[in-house]
Amino acid sequence: MYLTVIGGAMGTLSFGQFRIINEHIVEFITDEGFDLDTSHAQECLAVYSQQPNPIGDLVNRSNDYSSTFEFNQMVSSEPKIAAMAILVTSERAAKIANIQKMYFAFPFDVFSQREKAIEWLNQHIDNAKNKN
Repeated sequence: MYLTVIGGAMGTLSFGQFRIINEHIVEFITDEGFDLDTSHAQECLAVYSQQPNPIGDLVNRSNDYSSTFEFNQMVSSEPKIAAMAILVTSERAAKIANIQKMYFAFPFDVFSQREKAIEWLNQHIDNAKNKN
């Protein structure tokens, strides 16, 4: 199903890929046209379980896909997630991401620049580490 690696290497999921940016940030890249459901959420949770606490989740929305309410609910209830950054490449993707904000209680923001998203996630990870 997947393999965990550090340093930007990628692993494969049934719906796309993930990349370990650093020990606390995971990037998910969903393939075009998927409708993410609870089985896909289970795969995300399995990846999270392999990473140290806290986690920054970088969601790469370079492809068009959708997610069910149940998928969002399962991911949003993961206690290891300190923050989620959505990387968008279009206005449409930004609008969709902004609608999804309502599902997530942890810090959630939308970015058009990957470096800014990673910097923002690292700040939230550092804050979460200092709370512990």
